[in-house]
Amino acid sequence: LPYTVVLLVAGATIGCIHEATGHGLGSLSVSITMWTNIDPHLLLFAFLPALLFGDAINLEWHILRKCFFQILLLAGPGVAIGSFLCSLLPRYVFNYGWDWNYSMLMGSMLAATDPVAVVGLLKELGASPKLSMVIAGESMMNDGTAVVFYLLFYKLSQGASYSFIEIVEFFAQMALGGPAIGVLVAWAGTGWIMAGKDSIIEITVFFLMGYCAMIAAEQEAEASGVLAVVGGGVVVATYAWPYVDDIHAMHNVWHWVEWTGNTLIFLLAGTILGSTFYIADNITAKDWGFLLLNWVVVNIVRFIVVFFFFPILRLIGYGLTWQEAVFMGWGGLRGAVGLA
Repeated sequence: LPYTVVLLVAGATIGCIHEATGHGLGSLSVSITMWTNIDPHLLLFAFLPALLFGDAINLEWHILRKCFFQILLLAGPGVAIGSFLCSLLPRYVFNYGWDWNYSMLMGSMLAATDPVAVVGLLKELGASPKLSMVIAGESMMNDGTAVVFYLLFYKLSQGASYSFIEIVEFFAQMALGGPAIGVLVAWAGTGWIMAGKDSIIEITVFFLMGYCAMIAAEQEAEASGVLAVVGGGVVVATYAWPYVDDIHAMHNVWHWVEWTGNTLIFLLAGTILGSTFYIADNITAKDWGFLLLNWVVVNIVRFIVVFFFFPILRLIGYGLTWQEAVFMGWGGLRGAVGLA
């Protein structure tokens, strides 16, 4: 079984035991209670910068430049179409009484891909670098796009109203302002790295760039923090690495950070699910059926999106074969961002 699946199951088991014993696991139960009641914004700010920045700084610019429009097509219009198609199931099949705003809220959460395990497997097998780049690049950019959709429909579901012009302005501010801030932060950090040769300081500056981009965009500019982190990471991947004193140490640190972040998120998600399922008295067999149906539909939607754009994807960038398109469809897993 994949590592993340094992973590989810382990977390769910811990959550069930936690509730079955009446929170009687001592310090562990106290810790579980604190983690499960954590502020969602704190969770996002704590984990997303490290996970996204760690992926972005390892991109190869010369391949990314060639694949950029393929990635943009899937991460922009692809996420919009995927969100809409995923929202049809809760809107018309689930009998929860959700309106379009709540349905699109769920659709946007399901639209972001996070194929960490797939990209790792591609590297181990020595697969085409351009296929790995399209999959990894799409997963990072569509995280940002999906979060923008999520924020929009979250506000609408809370009673906000926007005109068409205001929606365009919202998307422009989020999608353009975020990367711009990330680029500025990354340039400042890269200049700092160029000025000295100390591996500890360089690792610290890398962390500062990721978190400062996220905080500056989200808290100060009300732009997309996710896209700010990705934009900053691309700048670092392009210009900063030649000036890093100990590249091996930097890679090891970020590998550990990504592993730890994914471990905690999936374990925490499993624990929350286990606790919720154990104490909930209104979850029926029909709800479990809806869950299974949702998983099937999400995978079908992924294939629809990939093959809808396939005639264009095969003509731009490095091109795309139908076999690679099938792999991209099946490899479009959901992961840390949706859970967070």
